[in-house]
Amino acid sequence: DQLGRMHYDLGQYAESIEAFRQEIKLQPTSVAYHFLGNSYYFTDKLEDALAAYQEAIRLNPNYEEAYIELGKVYNRLGRNANAIDSYQHALNLQPDDVIAHMGLGLIEFKQGNKDAAIRQYRILRDLDPKWAERLLREIKGRQSHAELTETKQRDGH
Repeated sequence: DQLGRMHYDLGQYAESIEAFRQEIKLQPTSVAYHFLGNSYYFTDKLEDALAAYQEAIRLNPNYEEAYIELGKVYNRLGRNANAIDSYQHALNLQPDDVIAHMGLGLIEFKQGNKDAAIRQYRILRDLDPKWAERLLREIKGRQSHAELTETKQRDGH
């Protein structure tokens, strides 16, 4: 839908939600549900985003990008196992997807599985060194934040 995409591209997510919902009433497509999910995601309506991405996947089970977005939502909801499954499903469809490897590496690190996070880093290093460095920066940033929080708690702050 051109109207929905126009609003979406302009960051007018409330308007894009309405436009994509209207489009879906007329002709439900996986792409329309995907952009509806993105619009919900950017307005922090995560459960609605989840439902939209799931519908996109139901309409097109090979929609790799929808699996990645689903992984992002599950991550924000703290549903790590579901996030991992979503990223792995995306990688089954497109093994070289750097965003899926990045998301998987961050979730694995978040869960304390540093070996799995390092595996994703190594894969990214071979695929695209810039993404590997980005993953490393994210991990270091999260590690520093966790260490700072731990120090503050230990020092009674």
